[in-house]
Amino acid sequence: MPEILLRRSDVCERLGVSSTTLWRFVRDGRFPEPIQLPGSKIQGWTERSVDQWIKKHFLNSQEL
Repeated sequence: MPEILLRRSDVCERLGVSSTTLWRFVRDGRFPEPIQLPGSKIQGWTERSVDQWIKKHFLNSQEL
């Protein structure tokens, strides 16, 4: 199955954070760097990597 590339606005919506907060997370190493599509200026995150990050950081903390 092909990967879906999520743009910044999609990721912000999924995480419930602002664009500024997302870039702070990336800058501080708390969220993965976006990838760039070869031969273009389009950047984003794979849906799989975002879903894995959410599971690791949010779902695990709610299992207490």
